[in-house]
Amino acid sequence: MRKTDIFGIILLAVVLMTACGNDLKVDCGTLNPNDIEIILSAGIPMRLNDSPTIIYKDGICYDIPNEYGENDWAINYKGQKQCAFRHFKTNCRHSHKYNFSFFGNHDTIYCIIDIRGKDAEKDTLIFKELENNKYNQLDSNGLKQGIWLSETPSDRVETNYYNGKRHGIYIAYSRKSNKISSIGEFRNNAMSGTWYTFDDYGILLSKVENIVENNDYYYFADGTYYYGGKPKHKAHYVNYYPNGNIKSEGTILFSDTFETESSEYGFWKYYDEKGNLIKTEEIEGVKKK
Repeated sequence: MRKTDIFGIILLAVVLMTACGNDLKVDCGTLNPNDIEIILSAGIPMRLNDSPTIIYKDGICYDIPNEYGENDWAINYKGQKQCAFRHFKTNCRHSHKYNFSFFGNHDTIYCIIDIRGKDAEKDTLIFKELENNKYNQLDSNGLKQGIWLSETPSDRVETNYYNGKRHGIYIAYSRKSNKISSIGEFRNNAMSGTWYTFDDYGILLSKVENIVENNDYYYFADGTYYYGGKPKHKAHYVNYYPNGNIKSEGTILFSDTFETESSEYGFWKYYDEKGNLIKTEEIEGVKKK
């Protein structure tokens, strides 16, 4: 291959890499940068292994994903007010400069959006009050109500409460990447519906579904008693490879949350990375995970 050909290939690669880059500038004006959070759901409808991405938080700008289609933006102020807009990108290779400027006071806040590039857009938005405009609130009886914020060594957590019980949406964000690490819902203090967990890059790790009350299985396979007594719930658990194919699936038992304690039982199936079934196993009793 001639040197000119090699140079041409390198130059083309540099141009393509540059074309895919996005730039973000946030001007908070007189507002505190720590009070503003910008979140992007890129490429709607989102793929199963995608999750919303925090673009700006605590005065820090993060990378903007390159996705074509309907990109939904949400901007939060102190968790009390919000404005949102949709930006349509016709090509994931289109680079843009995203400029957000904020002005106003606590009562009335405006955001000027100026997106420059192939899919240019400019608008002025007014923040609106959220229905639950305060976090970590107790009612007159001392019971938790609304969204409560908490932190673990690995995650920042938002849990919805009703009359002191977990009830409604639950979202955990990775402290490392600010992407969603776990999302699901509670009903009357118990896990319900379908739950998803993701790695730090937003890749789907597992899914838990068909959560029901457990009326069976008290002992582990080795004959020891299940800690805490009978596990309260059973569910179908699916574990995924990074390429999106199923790695294993079967039934788990747990009492409070499957993330803190769970055990396997019954028939389990195991697959290779191409999706081929390679093994089945029947667990007699309950197998500790």
